[in-house]
Amino acid sequence: CGAELNSIFGGLTCDLNGAQIREDCVINACAVFGGIDIIVPYGVNVKINSTSIFGGVSDKKNRHFDKNVPTLYINATGIFGGVDVK
Repeated sequence: CGAELNSIFGGLTCDLNGAQIREDCVINACAVFGGIDIIVPYGVNVKINSTSIFGGVSDKKNRHFDKNVPTLYINATGIFGGVDVK
C-alpha cells in the first residue's frame, strides 16, 4: 500500500479522507518548484522523513503516536518547493 507523488512546476493534493488505512503504508512525495498537500485522516500515525533544498516539509497537525493504529510513512523531498501534511 502506498503512493508515489511528484509535482514539478505545479501542485497537487492527495486527499486520504475517506480512505480505509488498515496497515502501514509509504508515500514518496517529491516537489520540485511546486507543492504537494497530503491530507491524512484522524486515526493514522504519521512519520515524516524529509530532505529539503530551498524548500520545506511541514506537518500541520499536532499528532500523538498510538501503537494500536497503522502508520503512514512519508518520504518527502522539497527542492524549491514544499510538501504539507494536513
